Amino acid sequence: MTMSQVIQIDATYVATKLKEWAAKSGKTPDELQTQFQDIFAKCEAGTEAGRFKKALNLLKRSFETSMNSNAVTYKVILLGMPSPYDAVKKRREDILDRYAKTPGESITSGEVVLANGIAVPMDLNKTFPGSGKENPFYGKPIPNHSWMTNIIAVAMKPEEDKKWMPASISLRGEEFIQGDIPFGQEMDIRLNGTFNGGQGRYLLNSSKGATNFSTLGRELSSDEVSNLIDEVYGEKFVLAGNLVENLEATKSDPGRFIVTEGILNSHYKNTEPGKLSSIVISDETLDLGETVRGFVDSSISSMLDKVENGDTVTVIGRTSMGKGYDTERKCKTDEDVLMMNVYAVIPRPE
Repeated sequence: MTMSQVIQIDATYVATKLKEWAAKSGKTPDELQTQFQDIFAKCEAGTEAGRFKKALNLLKRSFETSMNSNAVTYKVILLGMPSPYDAVKKRREDILDRYAKTPGESITSGEVVLANGIAVPMDLNKTFPGSGKENPFYGKPIPNHSWMTNIIAVAMKPEEDKKWMPASISLRGEEFIQGDIPFGQEMDIRLNGTFNGGQGRYLLNSSKGATNFSTLGRELSSDEVSNLIDEVYGEKFVLAGNLVENLEATKSDPGRFIVTEGILNSHYKNTEPGKLSSIVISDETLDLGETVRGFVDSSISSMLDKVENGDTVTVIGRTSMGKGYDTERKCKTDEDVLMMNVYAVIPRPE
């Protein structure tokens, strides 16, 4: 006798289960219904009852992963982010490069295993570099990709904090990189991490199966976002004319970023996937003819839809020195110029 012979697995049974799980998971029935429908649509083979059963099981497994997490719910507003990066790309390349030169040594050491004749890089770090914590992935294949990004945000614990605090949120997983990041919206998110008193900010990171952007709240206006940045990140503010001096003073800090403002002279949005867009800002603190050029990753280029040339804008980013570019000859010059990787660009209140 099978389960489907004992229990009638139909739409009514599914609705009852979703209502039951909603009460236990903290999600609304509508949210679960949407998740179930997305999973059910991917279960193409089999009878309707079989597809119902498979989709319910997959949904249940995602809950169990989430409910076993130690993640805590924070109220969060995401403000901006740098370009996503592949955290394992260089490790894989280095291991495969050594394998290409000395395959025998790589196999003997265990850092490469052959699977059907294909070299598979292995994780031989018993602990995580820096923290010294035990590495649960020790002895396992290094994944093909491990996409990450570090969001600049504000956060609070609703039961404890009386005001927004600075926050750095590390998101790991392709689902965060490929999807749209809901900047400028209040939301409740489950995250791991803690408040770092020495740095005066929350250091948070995503938890697999627990962190998602499904609970979106009110969307803030551009004025509200600018004012929030002034309030929480005021100490990061640097006049455009002082950006070079600030870079010299802070360039040894791997986590450095600045907040500045200026008049948007021009902006270009590149609609080709993965390509950089750009902005050029200026203000009276810069020398005559001097501007600051910023490069905008495609993951945040939608912010350029909310600004116009001539706007006063708040810009969050990371500065560096690079070579100038001759637009007529279309080549780099020997001139050292200030550049910025833009994490956010927001129109300021008039």
